[in-house]
Amino acid sequence: MLKLSKRLQAVADFITCGNYVADIGTDHGFLPIYLIQQGRCPGILAMDVRGGPLMRAKGHITQAGLEDLIQTRLSDGLGQLLPGEAQSVVIAGMGGLTIKKILEAALHTPVLEELTELVLEPQSEVASLRRFLRENRMYIDKETLVCEDGKFYPILHVLPQRLQPHQPYQDSLSEKQSIFDQYGEYLIDKKDPTLLQLLAHDKKRRQQILHSLKGASQEGKKGQRYQEVQKELEMIGQLLDWMQNP
Repeated sequence: MLKLSKRLQAVADFITCGNYVADIGTDHGFLPIYLIQQGRCPGILAMDVRGGPLMRAKGHITQAGLEDLIQTRLSDGLGQLLPGEAQSVVIAGMGGLTIKKILEAALHTPVLEELTELVLEPQSEVASLRRFLRENRMYIDKETLVCEDGKFYPILHVLPQRLQPHQPYQDSLSEKQSIFDQYGEYLIDKKDPTLLQLLAHDKKRRQQILHSLKGASQEGKKGQRYQEVQKELEMIGQLLDWMQNP
């Protein structure tokens, strides 16, 4: 049986059992192999825009004897996914802007409209991705944050084409929407312990940046950067205080 990394295990745990799955950017094909071996899914499409990774994935799938249950397909994002082929789509291990681009290209198509869930794991630009989902009526109904080898990975479970309800804790934390886009409303509401680690990490990093910019002219790019980081530090501090208080 294949053992996944902590990050990919968290992705796998968010996929609804019994769903047909399309793994976009499958890379080595480890996630589809694991899902089939565990009996979580009846069939999977392992898709990638590059032929090289797709061939590697096909080799691993063949080695595991799962060619009948996992189909490989060359595809740019969801471009080659047909309506009704999958109920769940996984997009993991990419930058947030790349994931956003993939979803943007599929907006208002039958493929996206028929999905019951998206499982997304952005490795950068997560605020931009969360903002895109919110603006396009896609609701993050749950989320987890994984720390592996000193890096933090958010995993988002998204319901396509659903209005996001008002979250009451927003009234208690009087900050702009940007803080929720950056760190995740679900994680903040649950006072997630791994998010507390990430906030402490980000606070320390911004303090170091401020120290390096100390004495910079209040005019020009350095002065502007100093003010931006100072504002970010204040927002992180307020969020930390809110999460640490009962």
